[in-house]
Amino acid sequence: MVDKLHTAIVAALNASAAQFGAATLLVSLPLLAVAYLLSLLHLPLPFIAPLVVCAHMLPLSLLAHEFAHAAVAVTLLPTAERHLVFGAGTVRRSSIYRPATDSTSAALISVAGPTAGLACAVPVMLVGSDVIGVFPWILPFLVHLASLSPSSADGAHILRYAKGLLPRA
Repeated sequence: MVDKLHTAIVAALNASAAQFGAATLLVSLPLLAVAYLLSLLHLPLPFIAPLVVCAHMLPLSLLAHEFAHAAVAVTLLPTAERHLVFGAGTVRRSSIYRPATDSTSAALISVAGPTAGLACAVPVMLVGSDVIGVFPWILPFLVHLASLSPSSADGAHILRYAKGLLPRA
């Protein structure tokens, strides 16, 4: 269990470190500055809280996305192949590399990342007082859905799995 967790954490950190840093610098810090300025205007906390939570959760969602891919991969792979799971990334792209699996496992691994990334929007929704006040701060989390497009690796795995479910003509 500890070995699986360690492998998944290291892979996720290696895959998402550059994006985490860039998101913190380019998104989180400016959002926190805006939240501070809004607090100087004495705006109510329910208006500012989603912004602050979004600033913290957005970079974490990138890490959660890659961690979920890695965690599901090391769980589904045979013990002898778990050490082959690793992550690599740049500011523009992050990936978890793993041995080939059957289409069902590949689809589960592919869906896990975007699901975890989107789940990071839940705390933003919980601190808001209304949908209109929270909605703009949930939008950045939708970037995780892009990895489900057919042109992405995750989307291609899911599409291959779905085609296998279709009855043969």
